[in-house]
Amino acid sequence: MQTQMQSHDKKSPGLRRFSRSLLGLTAGLAVTLELACSPKPAFAATEAAPAFKAAPYLQLGNHPKYGKKDNFQLLWISDSICSKWQVEERKNESPKWSPAGVVKHRQIGKDENANEFLFTCELSNLPAGKNFAYRVTRDDKIVFESTGLARKSKDAPYSFDVFGDFGANSPGQKQIANLCFNQKPDFVVMPGDLVYPSGRYCEYLTNYFPIYNAEKQSSDGVPLLRSTLTIGVVGNHDVASGHHSGPVNLDKMPDTLAYFYLWSEPLNGPNIRSHAPTLHGSDEHLQNFKTAAGTNYPNMTNYSFDYGNSHWLVLDGNAYTDWSAPELRKWVESDLHNAKKATWKFVTFHQPAFCTDAMHPTEQRMRLLVDIFEKEHVDIAFTGHAHDYQRSYPVHFAPALKDGRAFIKSDGTVDGTIQIDKDYDGSTKTRPNGIIYLVSGAGGAALYREIPDALSGKFEEFTFKCDLRHYSLSSCHVEGKRFEMKQIAEDGTVLDQFTVTK
Repeated sequence: MQTQMQSHDKKSPGLRRFSRSLLGLTAGLAVTLELACSPKPAFAATEAAPAFKAAPYLQLGNHPKYGKKDNFQLLWISDSICSKWQVEERKNESPKWSPAGVVKHRQIGKDENANEFLFTCELSNLPAGKNFAYRVTRDDKIVFESTGLARKSKDAPYSFDVFGDFGANSPGQKQIANLCFNQKPDFVVMPGDLVYPSGRYCEYLTNYFPIYNAEKQSSDGVPLLRSTLTIGVVGNHDVASGHHSGPVNLDKMPDTLAYFYLWSEPLNGPNIRSHAPTLHGSDEHLQNFKTAAGTNYPNMTNYSFDYGNSHWLVLDGNAYTDWSAPELRKWVESDLHNAKKATWKFVTFHQPAFCTDAMHPTEQRMRLLVDIFEKEHVDIAFTGHAHDYQRSYPVHFAPALKDGRAFIKSDGTVDGTIQIDKDYDGSTKTRPNGIIYLVSGAGGAALYREIPDALSGKFEEFTFKCDLRHYSLSSCHVEGKRFEMKQIAEDGTVLDQFTVTK
């Protein structure tokens, strides 16, 4: 069903000229190149595209679990609403193309120059761990083609990259994008601050899609999103917030909160609006946003999914979410407890529970959940927010209690007792006594080395490693009961590495 969302933000003259130039170059072009599935996903696609505002990209969709078969969702943005769009898929190296799901669309942006529509299509019954190919046709002509890899089975090894705080259209962001693309991970986890500074649709068009979904690899971008599953986490900039929890003003920025319609993640989180971004604006702007976001708002900030032998819990660490609330704590505990068959349990959120950081020293609210993480045997927490890399010692944390519950003090801190496992070294001793907390926030935004007083001058007692000098990503590999991580800088230097075994 077609829905509408109107954006009253006016593009700059330069951006309008760029958009018209891009549309003029791409409108009406069609390419019929066929791609064969290879043992690894082929990251090539068509050499030219129709009037895509954003070329097709793969998302998990509302598919948290899978078995022998997997499902993805394919999305793209175009202003070609009058065209007949179709998607075909080819599974498990079969020579036969077959129709994919029904193509749906909804209007997500409108101004004096253009109308933009988000198109979606389900790719279903994909054999787990196998390559698949897909192609998009417009008016019966092939205009885009690429490949992907379904989620791997529980007994198969897999790899993933983690990096956050990147969507600034910076040279560092582009270097890390190329590094990630060259590593060819099975999937990528992005722990928040996906575009700067305000999570707007127009910022995705300049700071995200051109860099991660380029037509071919170059120093300016890579064709990552069309072939690789990405997992998005909400950061403070994704909800147009610095560090406060006030309402999001849709009158000022009608196209903010674009996360809720440009991403497609599982909707198995708690549907509690009191713990979601609150909205302010005219009835028109409010209705436009809610129509465009649909069921993604507010559900999609907290969710979980499975990959291989791991279970992932994705959480919203922004200040409007009260993680001391019994209904939220119950959901977190239930989700982790029900994943008892998973070999690995990973959690990811934007604001770290443990971090050496003078920029955000009092944002400790995610410590409210650490008792549940420990009870349910979480292995590693992946976060961002601090624009650097940090690894903690294995940590146990017992929060101070008030009326039997952990609480946040008026200054934002959470008191408690910390125990550290300093015997674990990650090489000869690989079984940590506690949870390892990683900050991988050096994905492209200004590094803390460029910000005076970003560190307090000394590490916190729980910090084992900290690097402010490099853009970097976390490259992770899991095989059975063995987890290996390397923190790799933009120039390929290994900044840190460790192993965890069960």
